[in-house]
Amino acid sequence: MSDLSDIRKSIRTLAGADKQNMQIFTACIKSVDWDNRNCTVTSDDGRDFTHVRLRALLDDKTGICIKPKVDSTVLVGIVEGMEQNTYIAQYTDADEVSIQMQDIDIVIDNTGKVKMKVKNLEIQADETKFNNGSDTIPFTSKIIQRLNAIENAFNTHTHPVSGTATSVPVSPMVNSTAQQIENTKIKH
Repeated sequence: MSDLSDIRKSIRTLAGADKQNMQIFTACIKSVDWDNRNCTVTSDDGRDFTHVRLRALLDDKTGICIKPKVDSTVLVGIVEGMEQNTYIAQYTDADEVSIQMQDIDIVIDNTGKVKMKVKNLEIQADETKFNNGSDTIPFTSKIIQRLNAIENAFNTHTHPVSGTATSVPVSPMVNSTAQQIENTKIKH
């Protein structure tokens, strides 16, 4: 009986029956339904596939999801040989990437814009750059002006002491500079 079983298995292997569980083909993105996390593709042989999954599970709201660019090329996988059960396996171009898990929501679009909703953000870096590190913080000069106004008001303010004609001298404050408040490890 085991010889018959081995023969059947060999015939199935030669016929490619075991390979039907997973098939991959090249296709072009025709449209994307980002709200429902699926798309429509056209295979190289001209067949249209609708409701192609962009994430592992359609009902799952967590995980990593890539929004493919319309007219870009993708690799499409067929699960267990069922052509109505397809997913995007690889992308050549994307409009957006979304990462959602527990209390984290990160969206990166193709313009370089990043939106994050997180409880706590920790950045560990030798240097941090904002705006390519070429600009100063736009409000630094306003902070310096405000600090200097406070310091000047302090320096010119007097308190008369009863029984004397002049006020008690106060040690003057030195005006602030940008170098006193800037962190050189952060480039703006």
